[in-house]
Amino acid sequence: AARDTASMPTSTVITGDQYVKYISYCLQGLTTFRQDSNLCVEISFNYSGDDAFGANGSITLNIPNEKVDCRHMYGEMYVFSSCTGRCHNTSCPLSEPLTFNSCHGQYPSRVYTLSGTDSVTFLVNLGGRYQNHYFSCANKKCVEYQDVCNLVDDCGDGSDEAGCDNNFKCESSGKYVALSQMCDGRTDCSDLSDECNDQCGKQIIDGVWLKIASWSIGSLAILFNLLILIKNIQEVISRKTDSCMLLLDRLLIT
Repeated sequence: AARDTASMPTSTVITGDQYVKYISYCLQGLTTFRQDSNLCVEISFNYSGDDAFGANGSITLNIPNEKVDCRHMYGEMYVFSSCTGRCHNTSCPLSEPLTFNSCHGQYPSRVYTLSGTDSVTFLVNLGGRYQNHYFSCANKKCVEYQDVCNLVDDCGDGSDEAGCDNNFKCESSGKYVALSQMCDGRTDCSDLSDECNDQCGKQIIDGVWLKIASWSIGSLAILFNLLILIKNIQEVISRKTDSCMLLLDRLLIT
């Protein structure tokens, strides 16, 4: 099952045409703690680096002023942290810019405009705020940031989870599980791929005594089969009158 992104520590405050996102321990109510420890920084989030003409729905992040392990974050918390360089060895999943033909059939209040690179994009009118903070799927569908890297295929083609470093994809079913569910001794993929893979390094038989017993049983089985084979060969040699086919059948049955 997908992790509940609502349980992750984030909050949103809307002031006029500005979104303010509080991430992790930079939540509201911890102002004194943040100021005394200097752990948080306020930055403007604009992944593309180019503002679309007419956009006024900016996002300001109150985010930890340090790099953290983001492999156990999900949804918009993962997106904001990874795309602002606050993660260790975690890539930003926002790779496709929004164009005029992105999000086909969605957002009827869209208004077409120019981006800073002179390409045509669009903005969505949300009560007087014009913004386009969406993830563009490979199939041209769009989803909210909270639906990206959340262990659920919201795009329908898996592209919202493909660029994420916080999941493992089951081989046969295509289901996404959290990294913490890999190699934990519990089967979360129907094909066992979350437990039986190169990263887990687990053995089918654990324990010294089980290994000794397995090797002993296998060795005895080989020994007894060799003794029976030798006995049958001796019988074949002694029975010179038997036909060749009967002798061969006897050896094959052994």
